[in-house]
Amino acid sequence: MSAYVAAIETDREAMLARWRDWSAQGAATSLFQTPAWLAAWYATLGAQPGRQPLLASVARPDGRVLMALPLSLERRGGLRRIGFADLGVADYAAPLLMPDCPTDAAGVRAMVDSLRRVLPQADLLAIEKMPE
Repeated sequence: MSAYVAAIETDREAMLARWRDWSAQGAATSLFQTPAWLAAWYATLGAQPGRQPLLASVARPDGRVLMALPLSLERRGGLRRIGFADLGVADYAAPLLMPDCPTDAAGVRAMVDSLRRVLPQADLLAIEKMPE
């Protein structure tokens, strides 16, 4: 059994409700990761034709969510592209992290591996503006 379980949520209202819960539970967020900001983004830019909201989360096997990423799936130049839900208008290219999220290289690698297994099929996973 994997050390982590990843999931993808595509219903915008369910995504925002979960995000509000995580924020209330002490998740580390930036200004551009607040539920209000994400609600506005997903209702405007994220609601454009050809764009699908994706909320990716990674949890322990007991269901405790450790990390989440607000993403978007869109067609761009004939390619299916998954990237942060920002389209260049926000500067939050980082995951939402719960206080007990692993920070060691092996733990992070295992979380990302579990996430990659559940992402929808795409031609490009563009995780940009991340620190090296």
